[in-house]
Amino acid sequence: MSKRMSAPDLFSEINKGEKVGLKPLRFNLQEPTLYFYNNLGVEKDRIEAREIILAPIFSFRYGSGGMFAKQDKIYFALSSAPVIYSYDTLDESFERFLPEETMKLSIVENDDIERNSRGNSGLILNEVRDYLSNYTSTIHFGRLNHKYALLHIEQPGRSGRELLVFDLDKNQFLNQSYTLDVDSNEFYYAFGNSKAYNITFRDQEDRWVLEIYEVEIQL
Repeated sequence: MSKRMSAPDLFSEINKGEKVGLKPLRFNLQEPTLYFYNNLGVEKDRIEAREIILAPIFSFRYGSGGMFAKQDKIYFALSSAPVIYSYDTLDESFERFLPEETMKLSIVENDDIERNSRGNSGLILNEVRDYLSNYTSTIHFGRLNHKYALLHIEQPGRSGRELLVFDLDKNQFLNQSYTLDVDSNEFYYAFGNSKAYNITFRDQEDRWVLEIYEVEIQL
């Protein structure tokens, strides 16, 4: 490229080869913004998302989550909460989807880490640890197939990590989560085509192995 550009934290392709990315507006971590690009990478539009995103500073400091598009909607999740956001490119509106209260997750409301901690790595690490000890965070968000997406979360006070299932047709979470077996080192790095993918090192074979699992959602 002939000029420098700041890479989005999350990135996805949408209709007709266009792209969308999420990054702070003018490097201000309090201003999460969706950027839209054409197939040449030229910015076409930007939509500020500050009013809907929970704890945006933590989201950028502790980067994780994921983004994908389905038809005219963009779905994404950030590290700060077990929440899925969507943006409708037709009516230009945001929605926010939270798990049911019966799941008893510690979802942040008005809290965030401090803005003035910029440049102080020790202070930032302490604030991140405090945040993770109080609130549920998202590790990864991905599309399992045309109907379901999976939100990989970590909940303070619970052993292990969990997968939340989101129904893309009804735009709602299922009422039960799947708890990963920490003792067996169960961990998934990606989802797609109704499969979960893991990379692990097998001592007996002295090599890295890609493990692929079929995923069946049981209602």
